[in-house]
Amino acid sequence: MSGSALTELREGDEIPLRLQLWDGAVDKYVRAFMYADGTSMSGSPFELPHFAQGKYTYKDAALTYPTNIDEVCAIFIVYNNNTFTEESKCHERSLDIYRTGIDADIAGSIDEIKILITELITLVSNQSSSAEIVGLVDAEDLLIGSIFDDEILGLVTSDEIEGLVSEGDEIYGYISESDGIVGITGGFE
Repeated sequence: MSGSALTELREGDEIPLRLQLWDGAVDKYVRAFMYADGTSMSGSPFELPHFAQGKYTYKDAALTYPTNIDEVCAIFIVYNNNTFTEESKCHERSLDIYRTGIDADIAGSIDEIKILITELITLVSNQSSSAEIVGLVDAEDLLIGSIFDDEILGLVTSDEIEGLVSEGDEIYGYISESDGIVGITGGFE
């Protein structure tokens, strides 16, 4: 059996059946044998008609992930004839596994976490915060924006500092002639 795919679904989600043949063959007949926790599912096997360029699909709103089932699997078999009696020797069987994804409680928690992260990002971006830049600031660094009550410690070489540097800022270290300090500087003697 060739490779398998794992898809996470929730109870009641439509189960997508898709198989792409490696050689793009358009003249084959594909069936998916479906099992829910090891038991054959109602309606199985399902025939997957050719969609395009060797891709075979089956879509039916009635084929949904059953309740109280941990795992559904589809074993795809490719045939050379429409009577499904001659299995293709060029195409191995393949397996898709569908599992219940995140249950409702966990999904709700994830949604709450997303909201909190969004609020945190908004809070941080709306505040003018102090930052310390400590260490080597080298040629690739470009500091742009307002610098309030910040400290730049270390060697500053071939860098550009653009924006407002307020008088509470402290810049320590060596500033070479090739550094461009652009903007308003205040409080330096």
